[in-house]
Amino acid sequence: MNIFEICSKFKINAVAIKTIKQGIINNSWEVTDLVGDEYVVQEINSKIFDNIDSLMDNICRVTNHIKNKILLSGGDISREVLTIIPFENQNYFSYVDDKNVRHYYRAYKYVKNASTYDDADETLLYQAGVGF
Repeated sequence: MNIFEICSKFKINAVAIKTIKQGIINNSWEVTDLVGDEYVVQEINSKIFDNIDSLMDNICRVTNHIKNKILLSGGDISREVLTIIPFENQNYFSYVDDKNVRHYYRAYKYVKNASTYDDADETLLYQAGVGF
């Protein structure tokens, strides 16, 4: 199954897909749909994360907790917390079996103009800690 077919399972009508080369754990793609909305679709590395159910349950719990705090403080949930896109069966991840290998996928709304870091120095790590 190709990435366009995976996107359709998340009800994303992909018209453009670009591989995200940053990161070393998951395979990731930036996806644009018919109306210009953008997403990140990831193939979760099941060699690193051996319990995908628990991983995604934890991400959903943390994301919902942060979302509620942001809503209470009047913040912008479209920029300040992940928006997880449900799979066609309403789970927040799914898998595809290909040649006796199971591939797991998840999707998020893409946050435009967000900052990411490939390396972290002491100052950045300290600031991240202050944020939590």
